[in-house]
This record gives sequence, C-alpha cells and structure tokens, in this order.
Amino acid sequence: MYLDRCDFSLRLVLLSDLHIGDGDTALLSELRPRARTDKGDPSVATVARDGTGLPYIPSTSLKGAVRNLVEDEALAQLLFGASPDRNGEGGSGGRLILWQARMDRRSLPESLDLPHWDGAKATFINAHARIDRDSGAAERGRLFSREYVPRGTAFQLDACWLGALEEFETRVLPLFAEIRSPRGFAVGANSGAGYGRARLDDEQVTVAGKSLRIDPGTRIPEVKEVQETFPLPLPVPREHFEVQIHCEGPFLIADPVRAQGTSVESDILALRRSPTMPELLGTSLTGYLRFRSGWLEQVRFGGPADDPDVKYVAGRTLLTRTQRLFGIVGWAGLLRIVDIELATVPGPERAYPGIQLDDFTQAAIFGALFHVRAPADVGFNVILELGDFRRRPTGEDRQLLEALLADLATYGLKLGHSEGAGFGWFKLSGQTFSPHSPAFIKRGGSAHG
Repeated sequence: MYLDRCDFSLRLVLLSDLHIGDGDTALLSELRPRARTDKGDPSVATVARDGTGLPYIPSTSLKGAVRNLVEDEALAQLLFGASPDRNGEGGSGGRLILWQARMDRRSLPESLDLPHWDGAKATFINAHARIDRDSGAAERGRLFSREYVPRGTAFQLDACWLGALEEFETRVLPLFAEIRSPRGFAVGANSGAGYGRARLDDEQVTVAGKSLRIDPGTRIPEVKEVQETFPLPLPVPREHFEVQIHCEGPFLIADPVRAQGTSVESDILALRRSPTMPELLGTSLTGYLRFRSGWLEQVRFGGPADDPDVKYVAGRTLLTRTQRLFGIVGWAGLLRIVDIELATVPGPERAYPGIQLDDFTQAAIFGALFHVRAPADVGFNVILELGDFRRRPTGEDRQLLEALLADLATYGLKLGHSEGAGFGWFKLSGQTFSPHSPAFIKRGGSAHG
C-alpha cells in the first residue's frame, strides 16, 4: 500500500477589481455608517469573507475558473474530477485540491479615491448604471451596487496534488503556464466586463512531497519526505486585440460619494481611482457596445431586436448575434473585456457650470446652479478577447464584431454621464491584434487596424 502527496502554495494578484458574492445583500448604511448618498440607502451585494472577516476567494470559484483553462477534458477530469451521470454513476474526485485563497493584507493600497473605500474591510462599493438597450444611455434611477476588492491585492493559495512528485511535474506544472498569462484568468462576477482578473505572480514553486509506504507483510510504515523547487513554465499567449479610444473634451462617470456643496450650488465629481486616474467602468463600456451591436444587427443584417430579458435554455434558445457576443442569462457572451488601461495622463479637472432643469417642464430652475468637475483629454486602451477553445466564434460572430468596430471607427462612441452636454464623446483611434489572433478587419495581412 502507498500514499503520495505534494503540498505547495501560489501567490495570486488581482489585475482588476474583484467581486465574489456571498449570496447576500446589505444596506449601504450598514456597511458604511458614515456614507452619504443622494440615492437613498441602496442595497449592496456583499463579498465572501473568511473567519477573520477579510475577503477571500473560495475554492469552488478557483476550481471552476482554472478548470475552464484546461482544454483536454481527460486531464480536466483527472485534475478536478467528474460529475456523475443522471443515474448517479461515473462520478470521481479530482486529484488537484485547491483550498481557499487568503488575502495578504500587506498588499492592500494605503488609500484609494474609489467610492466608500474602507481599508479595514479591504473593499470599496461601486454603483453601476444599467444601460438602456434602445438609447444606449444610462437608465435613470436603475442602479445596482456591489462591494469590490481593489486590483493589486494579493492572495495566497494553498494547494495539494494527490500523487507522486514525478506526476506533479508532468501533469500539474504545465497548467501554471495558463494562469501566468499576462492578462490573467477570469474569476468572480462580471468577468466579461473586465472585472475579476487574477494572475499567478510566482516564477517558481516549491513542492513538499510525502510518500507513505506500508509493507503488507509487516505493516511497518515507511515515510519519505522530499522538497523540490520547480521553475514555472512561460505564460501561454492568447488571442486578444486592443482598441484605443480617446476623448478630447471632458469625460466623467459621476462619483456618488464625493459630491459636495449645498442644494443651491453643488458639484458633480468624476469617479477616479487616484487624483490623476479617472475610471472607465467596464459595465458602462459593454452596455454601450451592446446597444450599438443590437442596432447594427437590425439595420445591417436584418436581425431581431436585442432582448436582454430572455433566458438561455440549451437546445431550445436560438441566440441572436448580439446575444452571442454579449450574453444573456445562462449564456456568457463571447466578447470579453480583459483590461482597461489609462493610456494618457489627462489634464487637471476643470469646473463646467450648469443649471438644473425641472423634470416636468424642462425649464431652468432659478438659482439652481451646479458645477461638473471633470478631466479632459482622456484616453484608454481596451483589451478584448473573442471566444475561447470551449466556445469558438463563428463567421457571423466575427462579421458582427467587424461591423461594430468599423462603425465605432466612423462615428465614435459616447460614454459616461452628461453625454447630452458634450461629455464623454470618444473617438476610436486604433486597433491592434495579437500576432497569433485572426484580424477581424483585414488590411493587407497587417495585424493593425
């Protein structure tokens, strides 16, 4: 009889803000007693926390996220197990055990300008506006709030391989090339909008191997322990493309927390991560892209209107092109935001005066002045992926994406708040495709659009 076991630890770093919910909500006033908001006391989807009160990444979330990166189904079943069939037969446990990833508090930033940042609780709270499918504008009063762990936070993941050290080297070690990708892997909610990207930050891994041998005749156990350090394999390049967008004028997504002033004269301030870093929310971008895609599908390809409320049922739901790209309930979209990077250092915030209008008459309210404070000359690089080895994009998917990018290059896009007053009018300034990815807009075989 024999038993083999290999224990090791990995360090994961968040490349984007992370929300892994605990299935519960709490009022903003309960989470941040001193919080001020002009939207009442909204409910907030809270994050999962461990016994110490810190956010953590559950093992089930990690197992599902990493399993999605394994293309060989036989290897996936060996590593993570197989579910039983309808008769309850054929199930098996995996030999790669991932425990919860514990937060390294030392990696937390000292301070952030993000809404409701609380260093003791290691999270901030952000409100997202739902985008109207017909107009592409934010729906008034339809906000949803989530608690997030900020990007840059590190987690320690303890793991175990139930097998010999030699098997670890041949079966488990190659898997690390996937989770070392520079763009990370998706875990948690809203990964399609660029949230919940994590990356393995180590260059080597130290494995503590134990072998237990028991002689059937004497039943005397013999334990051997060995420790070995392996260099981690190089990251695997993935298909992606990059879109550069730039706004010459002012741009802001309103920060509900930093608003100040009186009812007569008030300020609307831009959401930002630091004093010089304005934020473009991935949910705002995907909402607008979906609006444009749905319109293009109707006018260019004669497709139906986009219905965001339909639910996917395998074998029964016929997805439209827009639904395939951006998803519906039960179907994750093929087009995903991997990252949004600030491309240029914007100019300092300026105050833009305005006067409030009556909601009913649309007449100016005497004395009701406000100032919008926002930066100008803002540019972002948006990294995107289309499909993966589990769900390959079709020619129609690529055709709609090509039409969408061409439309944005011609007419630009409007993002954020106060777009009716000239804020957030972006131009698409360029597209770059990875060398190993097919170019959706082909120009003489070049990888650049």
